[in-house]
Amino acid sequence: MFDAVREGYDAVYGALAASETFARLWRTHAYGGEFPERYAHIGFLTLAEAERLRSLLGLRAGEVLVDLACGAGGPGLWMSAETGASLIGLDPSDAGVAAARNRARRLGAARTARFAAGSFVSTGLADRSADAVMSVEAFQYAPDKRAAIAELARILRPGGRVGIVCFEVDPAAVAGVPVLGVDPVPDYAPLIEAAGFTVEAYEETPGWRARVEGAFGALVDARDALVADLGEQAAEAVMTEAALTLELRPYPRRVLLVARRKGQAEHWESTFVAHPLMYGTDPSEAAVEAAHVFAGASRVLELGAGQGRDTLFLARDGFDVVALDYAASGLASIAAQAVAAGLGDRVQVLRHDARDGLPFADGAFDASYSHMLFSMALTTAELERLAREVHRVVRPGGLVVYTVRHVGDAHYGVGTPHGDARYEHGGFVVHFFDRALVDHLAEGFDLLDVTDFAEGDLPRRLWRVTMRRPTQGSGAGT
Repeated sequence: MFDAVREGYDAVYGALAASETFARLWRTHAYGGEFPERYAHIGFLTLAEAERLRSLLGLRAGEVLVDLACGAGGPGLWMSAETGASLIGLDPSDAGVAAARNRARRLGAARTARFAAGSFVSTGLADRSADAVMSVEAFQYAPDKRAAIAELARILRPGGRVGIVCFEVDPAAVAGVPVLGVDPVPDYAPLIEAAGFTVEAYEETPGWRARVEGAFGALVDARDALVADLGEQAAEAVMTEAALTLELRPYPRRVLLVARRKGQAEHWESTFVAHPLMYGTDPSEAAVEAAHVFAGASRVLELGAGQGRDTLFLARDGFDVVALDYAASGLASIAAQAVAAGLGDRVQVLRHDARDGLPFADGAFDASYSHMLFSMALTTAELERLAREVHRVVRPGGLVVYTVRHVGDAHYGVGTPHGDARYEHGGFVVHFFDRALVDHLAEGFDLLDVTDFAEGDLPRRLWRVTMRRPTQGSGAGT
């Protein structure tokens, strides 16, 4: 089914250059002739809409923009020229990609823009490789919108934006219709939000219906001329889309939406606000075991303190705890609970991202504890840096207890892949450890114990890792 669509677009893009009739009619009716001719396209994007999209995306010079279903490249090249961003255009149509490359060469943009085959669900791009993604009047055709949005989330850096201009589709109007009827979506906002995005704009574009019906009506009226210009196959593809749109009226609205990909810190923050006691008040099994291991220690660094159930337990057990996290709401809750429990003098909270190093002096702590922080979205390189920092801030002879989800967990290999054994579930990215990674991060420490245990309803499968910084030798702290 979708191969036939691609073949139709191949025919259209291959023949458009020979049809003055199509170019004139489309330019006049689809976007009022106002879009710069060197960036002409076969969508309905007006110059005002493109400028609105540019403003909302907030692209800066040198950033990377991906244009999905780029066709012959017009709007993406315009956006790149206006912002100074480099462009990666992807389209399933080989003819569209070839036309886009030719246009980039004509415009002198070949060094800042590249075009390749790709689809909504298979871009071939690396994780977090794009600062922004745009797509104009194609997303309604994606056969699996959820998978497409997951791919957008994968290739966007945290804080990056996606801008889509597309049609909402009435499921009742397209029931049994090829392509549009496969995955019709009447409102894209819930899907976008469920994938970890914050919707910043979702607005109907003005005057769209008159332009859509005017453009397709003009093409139907010029059928004979278009067949002569384009050839039978390309003209038939154009006529089929025109007839379907005019007869079924499948689109309740044409919308411009812009959404920002949440970073993990923001996602945790919003989750903690929505669920103030999401983990309850009882300490974790890991914290109870850590308290036994730390017997005789005084000052403990807790990394990834969350909402404080383990912080308060350790403080009640007699430890002075410095609770570090990047979610402000969780830390505020910890501080308030500590004061209410009469533990204010034993608990210090600090908002900080552990990836940015640990802001403490060498040997400042007797022990370090973390429950699943090492299993967050950290890459292996970031984990290596964190392990070195923990080695530095724990005194010689000091102890480290951390827990991680491992490759025996039921969620390993499931969800949106982020590379480096990381998978996303419900907006949270988890790094699943194998034993080799545990051993690697223990370099410079004495690895005392690795215990397997279960937690939660799934249940989650974890390892509790216990290490000691040697009293002699430099190890990882050098």
